[in-house]
Amino acid sequence: MLLWGEAVTTLPLPAGFLYAHFVQRLPLPVLLGALAGAQTTTAALGALTERARSQIPALGTTVPYALGNVPLTMRGPVIVLLRR
Repeated sequence: MLLWGEAVTTLPLPAGFLYAHFVQRLPLPVLLGALAGAQTTTAALGALTERARSQIPALGTTVPYALGNVPLTMRGPVIVLLRR
């Protein structure tokens, strides 16, 4: 279970980065903001905007953050039911 958790947390980031960078050709600050939003980590967004000295990474955060929170909220009861 621990290895599955590590895989589903780690593998989407490089896959999403490669897809967005090479296929969609997103600018790097927006892309990194989108990846931070997809992982629903506002601390990463804070670090990105501080390092970039700009709010541009926040442009890519909004939609992935909102879409990431819906499954996150819905999976809680499912996991509780699986533990029974």
